[in-house]
Amino acid sequence: MLDRIKNIFHVFLLIILMNSVAYGGTNKWTSIGPAGGQIISVAIDPEMPTTVYAATVSAGIFKSDDSGETWRASNTGFKGTPWGGITIDPADHQVLYANTIYSGTFKSTDSGNTWSLISTEAGPSAFDTISATMYGVNSTGVVKSSNGGSSWISIYSRSSSDETITALATSPIVPNVVFVVDKISPGGFTICSPSPCPPIPNPPGIWKSADGGATWALANTGMNADTVHSLVPHPTISTLWYANTSDGIYKSTDGGMHWQLSSSGIKNSYLLAISPSNPALMYAAADNGIFKSIDGGTSWSLTSNLGTNIQALVIWPEVSPVIYGQPSNTGLVKSLDEGVTWQKSSLVANSISALAVQLGTPGNLYAATLANFYTTADNGIHWSENHSLRVNVLAQDPTTPSLMYAGTSANGVIKSNDNGVTWIETGLTIDTVSSLIVHDTTILASANSFLYRSTDKGQTWVTYSNSNAISQLASSHSAPNVIYAGTANGVLKSVNDGVTWNKIGLSNMLVTALAVDPATPAIIYAAIYNKGLFKSVDGGVKWGSIGPSNTNIWQIRIDATKSSLLYLGTDTGIFTSTDAGATWDSMNAGLTNLNINALVIDPASSNHLYAGTGGGVFDITITSSTANTNASQDSEGSSSSSSGGGCTIGPNADADPTIALLFLSALALLFRRRSLPNSSR
Repeated sequence: MLDRIKNIFHVFLLIILMNSVAYGGTNKWTSIGPAGGQIISVAIDPEMPTTVYAATVSAGIFKSDDSGETWRASNTGFKGTPWGGITIDPADHQVLYANTIYSGTFKSTDSGNTWSLISTEAGPSAFDTISATMYGVNSTGVVKSSNGGSSWISIYSRSSSDETITALATSPIVPNVVFVVDKISPGGFTICSPSPCPPIPNPPGIWKSADGGATWALANTGMNADTVHSLVPHPTISTLWYANTSDGIYKSTDGGMHWQLSSSGIKNSYLLAISPSNPALMYAAADNGIFKSIDGGTSWSLTSNLGTNIQALVIWPEVSPVIYGQPSNTGLVKSLDEGVTWQKSSLVANSISALAVQLGTPGNLYAATLANFYTTADNGIHWSENHSLRVNVLAQDPTTPSLMYAGTSANGVIKSNDNGVTWIETGLTIDTVSSLIVHDTTILASANSFLYRSTDKGQTWVTYSNSNAISQLASSHSAPNVIYAGTANGVLKSVNDGVTWNKIGLSNMLVTALAVDPATPAIIYAAIYNKGLFKSVDGGVKWGSIGPSNTNIWQIRIDATKSSLLYLGTDTGIFTSTDAGATWDSMNAGLTNLNINALVIDPASSNHLYAGTGGGVFDITITSSTANTNASQDSEGSSSSSSGGGCTIGPNADADPTIALLFLSALALLFRRRSLPNSSR
């Protein structure tokens, strides 16, 4: 008998555990995709080719130890966007450099695990391993360092603000040989009659130094292309150089002094990879595809029409050519058969601009970026992608679960009647929609200083003008005719569904987020750029600062079942308050990207949240109060506090109370049986 009770106990315990772990992480954020995003560059460890690094626009730096099959964020100590890409020191493969525009140059000495700022002005773009010198580009021109980047000296100065450095290269064979390519853009405007104006001859300047930048000589004889994207040296012949240009590939056989076009049919070549073991084998990335040459660039053949914006080409001597690319902002792809076929990487680097959960269908999620649109029906296990949409904001129709509206950057307001599979235009075809709300049968959309209103599911619209550009809209379902608008000059209020407006406070302040208490419409929350969160309890007559003030707030969410529970999406992670903003705690456990662009409370379960970050979508299921007090996380998602992790043993807040009762009954039977005399064991 006791064994049967034990078995029953185990079954109920299993049911409870299964019931307590919902969706992704329990009390900890979990990445659920979608794969994709804009990749700036890819670097492969020359000593360990299975180690790959990727620099992304919105999610920082990622590292893979298995040739790109799986990825992890590698941003500890790193800040900013690595626009200059990742450079591996040829003398030590564990030393990496990442250049940013505004944050400076970062260096890692442990294969990208940690980073430290080494310079606020420049970073290495080219290495001279023979003379142990690195060269970089800053706002004034070209600089070099002979002490590992600790200090830099100027060796080439831009002649004017119109001059741009488009390429920098060093020789792997001859020390102190440096090439700099500049481009001077003609300024001002010229009116020609008849139109158009004749083209202005403006060839790029290719400058060569043979003494580490002490002196320079012009080296662009024969170069007729308008733009030179990069210069590539031959790995074994010191006099042989190649140039990727807007006209195709140029070749020099005298150390870069004279050039001639060496490609036919290649348009705007911007990357070139040469096999170290067989220099006659080359691959070139151009606007019209990836091309291959087996005779040192004399002739070329199209090997792939993958598309434009290929970020990296890599050839390894011991294996078949490995090509990494990133076409049309769809994420990282890899080819192992010379570009004939491609496989998409699992790297999640999408910057999510909008999120929405379909009413009545848990796990149905919409995620948008400024380039692509994604949907999932299984909480992120599988995603579908639509490349034609550039969505800024999403809004669910509260009366029709399958109906979703989207405010876009090019097509105004569009809608889907089939859970996001297909989209059609509404009657509003303006360029950019900044805010969109739907209540009952009314849709409100804002664009610049105009408000648009529809009462027939978007078929027709009424336009209202305003002296202030509206960036945020908010209302309460309990008072749908009262609408608040956030502008660059404070908060506006309308009591007649947007027909007329009055300014109610926070003048001369930029509103970045706005929310109305669902239970008490007179309570309003407004996030102010660089000033934190403000609150009004009297419909906007008076305002008070309630923090946090050391971060920029992009999202405000209020729990519909408990309006004192607030969530903030900021540029430093997620904050939560259980007392209507009196106190705040961070809630970042598991997040690998702390720039929160979108935040959604699941309408089917208020303890389940989604966050749209600069590095994809994360979700969390909160099963205990400790989930609201997670310590602040670094960019790797590691916590400085032990609370808030793991799963809760026992039924969660949404569990069936019958399960808890049966669980306790099983325990009672077990201990009662154990106390009986002469019980069998």
